[in-house]
Amino acid sequence: MFADLGVALGAVARAQFAFYLGRWGGRMPGWRRAILAGRARAYALRPAASWSKWGRSMHAKRGGLARQRQRREAANGGKS
Repeated sequence: MFADLGVALGAVARAQFAFYLGRWGGRMPGWRRAILAGRARAYALRPAASWSKWGRSMHAKRGGLARQRQRREAANGGKS
């Protein structure tokens, strides 16, 4: 599953994938396993310091979208 990452990164990805599987436990659908594998791969490929940068970026986008929605609703007299 993680053979293309090499030995060191593959080991990190496999360990993280095992951690995710342990948190979900039991049987799970294939789509969830695919998502967890993708998250484990992303965890192995990106340093931990970049995650907070990504989180700040997502928070800013969410805030910007909320502000746009507020302005639209105000322009429409409170109607969506």
